[in-house]
Amino acid sequence: MGLAGLGLVLREARKVWPLPEWCPEFWVALGALVFAACLACYLLKWIRYPAAARAEFADPLRMCFVSAMPAAGSLVAGGLALYLPDFADGMWWICAIVFLALQVWGLSRWFGGIELSQIHGGWMIMLLAGLVFPASGVPMHNLDMTRFMYGAAIIAAPFVVGIIVYRMAAGPALPDALKPTAFIILVPGGMLYANYPVLSGEVPLYALTASFYCALTVLAALLVYARHCWKWPFGPSWWAVTFPLDAMAAGGLRHLRTTSALAGGAAPPVWTALAMALLGLAVLAAAVVSIRSLAALARGKLWS
Repeated sequence: MGLAGLGLVLREARKVWPLPEWCPEFWVALGALVFAACLACYLLKWIRYPAAARAEFADPLRMCFVSAMPAAGSLVAGGLALYLPDFADGMWWICAIVFLALQVWGLSRWFGGIELSQIHGGWMIMLLAGLVFPASGVPMHNLDMTRFMYGAAIIAAPFVVGIIVYRMAAGPALPDALKPTAFIILVPGGMLYANYPVLSGEVPLYALTASFYCALTVLAALLVYARHCWKWPFGPSWWAVTFPLDAMAAGGLRHLRTTSALAGGAAPPVWTALAMALLGLAVLAAAVVSIRSLAALARGKLWS
């Protein structure tokens, strides 16, 4: 999600700044390759270790991460749409249907009851990733399904985010290995704001602008929270940092456009600087986590 999502955000950034054409396409291509590798490995897991794969669907601590596969696939489809439109459209629809099926399964598990300690930021992937699908669904003109998924996520967002924030404040502390998942809480603030205008045809409501402002405050708090992140063990959970920062970069670009339109020209310099800083942070996070992942794989051990 972090790689392909960054590619799509950089495509939008090229409409504002003169970025090299290869820049977004590099991340799109990298995201597509990583997605293909992860999908192949996951299918192999079902073939060779079916009991372990089934156990993920029964474990409330891990089951939510399965939804990252169709969510990431939708972003990859959006990246491939420029080159293979028919293939990308079919891929997007498969990802949307699989995601909704997993979402129903996750909700049924919540309704059946889970422990507070089993709730973490990863649940937003399964329950709120409908906010992600417009990034690819709108350019591919799959508007009805995109509005359905986005609309359901808008209603669910306050409840899901509220429960996760309550768990973070009142529940047991996250183990170090899962602490990077705290960044997922940024996704609603960025994606709600970034995608509302393209789906509604309206200027963003102030309530959605306020959600972006809130996300900026939370981002600052998370950066303080993660000031000792070098002590956290490195592993797949670190990828949870990347897409939320993509979402904030998308929100920053949306706010830049909105303030430019309201000002009748150039946006105030502060919002330009903010948008550039958020985009730079997203690129930095994706690059660092990619390099660390390659180094860990070269050692034959993804977890440090």
